[in-house]
Amino acid sequence: MVSRWGILDMGSNTLLLLLATWENEHNKLRIIADEHFIARLGAAVPEKGTIGDRELRRAIQVALFYNELCRCHAVQKIWAIGTAVFRKAKNANEVIASLSQCFMCNFEATILSPEQEALLSFWGAELPKQSKQLVAVIDIGGGSTELTVGVQWEVLQSFSLPLGALWLWERAQHHGWGLERIRSFVKEMVSDTLPSLRSPACERAYVLAGTPVTLAGILSGIPYQEWWRTHGSVISRDDLTSLLPWLWNRREHLRDLPTVHPDRADILPAGAVILDALLEHLCLPSVFVSVYGLRYGALCALLHREGLLDLSRDFVVEDYRLTL
Repeated sequence: MVSRWGILDMGSNTLLLLLATWENEHNKLRIIADEHFIARLGAAVPEKGTIGDRELRRAIQVALFYNELCRCHAVQKIWAIGTAVFRKAKNANEVIASLSQCFMCNFEATILSPEQEALLSFWGAELPKQSKQLVAVIDIGGGSTELTVGVQWEVLQSFSLPLGALWLWERAQHHGWGLERIRSFVKEMVSDTLPSLRSPACERAYVLAGTPVTLAGILSGIPYQEWWRTHGSVISRDDLTSLLPWLWNRREHLRDLPTVHPDRADILPAGAVILDALLEHLCLPSVFVSVYGLRYGALCALLHREGLLDLSRDFVVEDYRLTL
């Protein structure tokens, strides 16, 4: 039996749609679509406390397009997951209701707690899970950053920082901060939030989301339209530290680079500062980039909840873009 499932990842900066089939006979997860749009739902939340009408209209247009994809692929169910922006916005439930009306298939929505977000990001970062290494996962979102340490499906430590690329950039603009002021602010926040966590002795560390994917694209010369090719790339702290001043000094022109999505250009330096501060605090010389993450972990959780995926058994992941 083949069943078809979808995850709508509703973030502060992006709306992501992941579609996949599950083949019971072969214990196989097959990725059939992984779509990305920047909707900036969190843009007005720091100032107004609500998701703005303009951002909602933009998100509805994206959701209508996503519905067509779901219809074409005969998706049975969509699980929509809301992250930091939905935890903060006063009108979060109304926005979810508006987005749900765009979909014709079975639609379920959950506003994730920071702990749930960290868990699902950890689950999704490394697929398929074949090793029993101790792994650290850093997920730099638009409104928050999650750090998780664990083995396979088991989380041993998790932390959520109220510090995301979009949130940090909006704050820096509001206060007129330069690069060094932003770096000192982030280092202080990281030290205050993670005072006791140093060098978790992980055998491998992953970093997720648009910031590291774009940074890896810049370092490797991969155009943003082929972002999935950054999967497995390595970002060293030395390279990142050297890149930061260049990013900051060229921030008005980053959108012209073929490696940078124009709608991500403004917040990229802020996201890079967050990653740099975490690598320094955790004493990590480098990290691997994963194009998987929260939405993939949510997909595994959904399939497990539906009684299809047994987390104690190995399974196959077939991705039309990657050889795994």
